Amino acid sequence: MRILLPSNKMTGGRVPLSVLLIRIHTGRIGIKFLRIYMVKRRIPTKKCSCSAVRDTMDSFSEFKVEQTDLDYWFDLLNKEVFDGGCPSPHTMLIKRQRGTWGYVKQDEFAGEPWVGLFMSPKFPSLAAFIQILAHEMVHIWQFALGDTGNHNKIFYSWRDRFKEFGLDLRRNY
Repeated sequence: MRILLPSNKMTGGRVPLSVLLIRIHTGRIGIKFLRIYMVKRRIPTKKCSCSAVRDTMDSFSEFKVEQTDLDYWFDLLNKEVFDGGCPSPHTMLIKRQRGTWGYVKQDEFAGEPWVGLFMSPKFPSLAAFIQILAHEMVHIWQFALGDTGNHNKIFYSWRDRFKEFGLDLRRNY
């Protein structure tokens, strides 16, 4: 389901609800406006799900990532999918890269382990961004356990948990 808001000053044009969630997070639009709009239009909400992750998995417009988006979605996925069990990487950057949407790098500095998360600045949709970020977070979680971070049994042990949130855990996207 794709919900488009009408053109007006507050939204700056017709935008999908998933983009509106980002605007709410960054303070570019008020939650009061969203509630009024949803009540006025009687847009159905899922009663069984209060998951922002699940509610945004059917977005289809191009998504450009900013650092605040990366921080927000990392924290939200960590809270909802990983129950706070995925440690924050030492570095989270948006970086243009060839042949990959995102990757996690583990290294050692001064005898201490270091983990970096690197994500592409542009994705085909918000859903693709969330999907790939969650995939990379599994690798971060693996490194925290002392695992190699490969696509092994430990990696795929998250498959059922991902399905609960409408995510698909696989090797390639």
